[in-house]
Amino acid sequence: MYQQTWFVRKDVYNRLGLYNEKYVYSKEYDMLCRIAREKYKYINKLLVCYIDWGITKNQYHNYLNENLAIYESHFGKSVKARLWYKLIKIKSIFLLSK
Repeated sequence: MYQQTWFVRKDVYNRLGLYNEKYVYSKEYDMLCRIAREKYKYINKLLVCYIDWGITKNQYHNYLNENLAIYESHFGKSVKARLWYKLIKIKSIFLLSK
């Protein structure tokens, strides 16, 4: 499995802050939303490969709930986003069931 990553300059962290510790599952997504408007450069190169040991359905749903709350805190309420997250939750019930 591949994990996306980013390298962030210190001045960006100084302006926008570090990871928000109140989020258990979605610290990276919150940071991504905060740095979304920063200038960036894309590097199309595999840097890290790791083994995915899995996540439980309950953890995944908590992750999705946090992501939706983060999205709406940065970009406002969105009917489209809420429908998208409901669809993902429904799909995950089938994909994560044993």
